[in-house]
Amino acid sequence: MCEPVSIIAGIGLAVSVGSMIFGAVSKKNEADKAAEQEAKNQIEANRLAEVETQRGESQVSVIRQKADQIMAAQANKAIGGGFALEGTAARILESTNMLSEQDIQMTRMNAAQIAMGYRYQGLNFGAQASLLRQKGDNILAGSIIGATGTAIGGAGTIWKYADSASKPGAWNYPETQSTDGNG
Repeated sequence: MCEPVSIIAGIGLAVSVGSMIFGAVSKKNEADKAAEQEAKNQIEANRLAEVETQRGESQVSVIRQKADQIMAAQANKAIGGGFALEGTAARILESTNMLSEQDIQMTRMNAAQIAMGYRYQGLNFGAQASLLRQKGDNILAGSIIGATGTAIGGAGTIWKYADSASKPGAWNYPETQSTDGNG
């Protein structure tokens, strides 16, 4: 039969091990929740990259349309002024076309750079999510190992105490002497 001290020690050990595991599960859940948020951030960053690419192409359409309008006005003015679309008039149209193509390329490049920034940010969010998940797993594994060690060590101590307490005379206390000198 177990002594009361052994029972109390066993209960204390169980509470200690349980609180270690509960704390680890709680920290793992926090890490998983943070990882989930990072994964959502990654999705949003990738969405923003696509939006930026589409915005760039939309701007390209506007630039192209304005360039076409300008070139049509230039051609009409040249023809209306009695000039043929050759020589200087042709070079003006070519220059306008070249400048609009430069604007288009610059717009696409700017949109691509912004989109790439969002994609890199998305990659960082994804990496952070992976690290947080790993951190949660490590916390849980470490706490389970620690709780197991605590349980084994505590059980050994309780067993040793219970074994020595079960020997004959273990609970016999020496007579106490009175300090007042009467006996």
